[in-house]
Amino acid sequence: MLIGVLRLCLVAGLWCLVLWYVLPVDLSALSIPALIGAHIGPPLLVEVGWFAFKRIRVARAKKKEALAEKTGEASKQAEIDSARAAREAELRHRRAYAECRKLWLDIVGDPTLLEGVPGGQFMLSARQGVPGSGSKTVLPAALRNVFESMLSEEYSAWLPIYLVPGHRDDAQRLKWIAQTWQEAAAIHGIETRCQCAMLPGKGSVTDRVIDLFENDSEIPALILMGVDSPLADGTGSPNDDEADADPKQSAPLGHAVVAVQLNRPGLGLPDIKAASAERKAAGVYTPYWERGDMSARLATGWGEMPEKYLPVFLDIKPFAALCRSRPVTCPERRYLPALQEALENALIDAGVQKLPFEREQDGKAPEEAPEPPDLGWLVCNNGAGDGQTVLSRHARLVTGVLGLGCELDLTGERTVLDEKCGDVGAACSVLILAAAMARAAKLQKPVLTAEFSEGDEIVLSLARPASAGIEQG
Repeated sequence: MLIGVLRLCLVAGLWCLVLWYVLPVDLSALSIPALIGAHIGPPLLVEVGWFAFKRIRVARAKKKEALAEKTGEASKQAEIDSARAAREAELRHRRAYAECRKLWLDIVGDPTLLEGVPGGQFMLSARQGVPGSGSKTVLPAALRNVFESMLSEEYSAWLPIYLVPGHRDDAQRLKWIAQTWQEAAAIHGIETRCQCAMLPGKGSVTDRVIDLFENDSEIPALILMGVDSPLADGTGSPNDDEADADPKQSAPLGHAVVAVQLNRPGLGLPDIKAASAERKAAGVYTPYWERGDMSARLATGWGEMPEKYLPVFLDIKPFAALCRSRPVTCPERRYLPALQEALENALIDAGVQKLPFEREQDGKAPEEAPEPPDLGWLVCNNGAGDGQTVLSRHARLVTGVLGLGCELDLTGERTVLDEKCGDVGAACSVLILAAAMARAAKLQKPVLTAEFSEGDEIVLSLARPASAGIEQG
């Protein structure tokens, strides 16, 4: 206030000097009001102008600040939204899964592996006919049994077959698959070609299947196969008691042909009736390129499967789901931290446990410890090595599972496939998944799988009953 008064006085004084001594104005000729106005008016106008200038400048500064703040908030919100979208996309990727509708097994071993599974077909090879008879004799016969059962439902003929590699004679096995498939198709009167190939990609079998569905939207479902028979090529027996008695001897030899029908989740019948009606209404004069668009809309996501089989396929409800796996290397000196971290990630990938931000959304503190997982069973193998190595592996796994607070009796609630079916070689991964899904469907609980390989490597994953569903974020 004082500064404003001083400024007004200074301006008034300067103006009086200019008015008196510089401007050619005859002040004596002015009236009293005009004289007063001539002395006071210009300084007041200058002060009013200065005041208006300051107000405008302050208003502009506030407007600019508000705009910057709004822009900053918008930018901050955009960053938050981008981070949330990236987090949700990552969570959807982690929680991607594949559904299972059918299982076919031809093994020498325990016939209770598929007990209680809807759509499970179990074929037991003759124990006395397999040992030492050679893969060239045993595997085509087992494949024929599986394909004859599979192709009794004709929609299966339009599903691609992917063989899990892992054997030096994989190319020969593909030839056996194609040949026996054609023989079984001829028995059922099906005229179509066999689509068989090696499962692409690297890493665990479940991740490769899920990635295949994500990368190729034209595959609605597939047949995943594991085919091997160490028992046919060797001389061992799956019931060799002497092998179990000697802890230094590896697992007895086994035999397995496993076929698992897996599909992408969310399959439906979108626009089939509408596309068919549009095609009929188009008439014979519709240009061929427009007809091609109609066919594309009709067939999108269903590959080469004919339209008449789509409702038949969807009438078969999935009974289990395979979730992404977590491979981990657990050296002896650090086995527990690495194993438990992989277990926790596998549980999160399967939706059994939630991430901190998900627990916060549920009204719980993010730092609050998650509830112990409710697992129903464990399916695993022994892996390569002597008896002492196998015992050490299982002890580590038991310690890691119990360290999460899981109330799982790993002495009774466990299936060790080497004990049930012997060493099935390249078919091990698929047989583990099939047995886990069968057990998940029977117990209606998540089932943990652990596949041991050479050294300290373990692949952990979960199979879930289809009724449980998986939250993908």
